Amino acid sequence: EWKRPAQLGEEPVDVSCAGSPCFQDLAIGTWHVCAVTDDARVLCWGFQSEGATGQPAAHTPTFVESPTEVPGVAAERVEAGGSNSCVQQGDELTCWGYLNREDDGVDITLRAEPEKLLQAPIAQLAVAERHMCVLQPDGIPACYGANDFGQLGRVTTRPPDYPEDLPDLGFASFEFLPSTTVSHL
Repeated sequence: EWKRPAQLGEEPVDVSCAGSPCFQDLAIGTWHVCAVTDDARVLCWGFQSEGATGQPAAHTPTFVESPTEVPGVAAERVEAGGSNSCVQQGDELTCWGYLNREDDGVDITLRAEPEKLLQAPIAQLAVAERHMCVLQPDGIPACYGANDFGQLGRVTTRPPDYPEDLPDLGFASFEFLPSTTVSHL
């Protein structure tokens, strides 16, 4: 039986931790959830659309009913967006799923296989429906993904090939609201 996206079922799901490993970070996307355990494993569950849960068969929508490990990924922090997820492990940013980035009119989708996007110090990570940004320790954000509405803060709507620095505007932190990037000066 198909369940509606993000539907956990009729009964509450016990997420208490009686022993190790326990969750140390949790991110709720549009239709999926990902968590990082205290032994750095990444687990995701929910609607597997466009690779959001990091499982094989990215183009076959399925429902991942229980926390399932994302193969080959270790992390300290996780963020989830629409049909995409990103993790930070030290100075590495790894993402999977759909970021809807176009290159010369061809839609480039991050598949279920995690892809390293950035190797640089990261102070904060934020993931939205179709784009993501990191805040670097010097206060300069670097963003990647769809830019059709200028959500990456670039003059052109053409998205970058990799996370690209924005001008230094003195950001201390930022967060995403639905279809919006909000900065805190």
